[in-house]
Amino acid sequence: MRVHVISDMEGVSGIVKGPQTSGGAPLYDEGRKLYTEEINA
Repeated sequence: MRVHVISDMEGVSGIVKGPQTSGGAPLYDEGRKLYTEEINA
């Protein structure tokens, strides 16, 4: 079975600043970590 999950970073718990969703920004790694944790929960 294949499952495809489609999501975006806006609305993820802990994402409160725009730079957390913009690749290359200093806060992006933090946002990516929060996003991954929420998707895996």
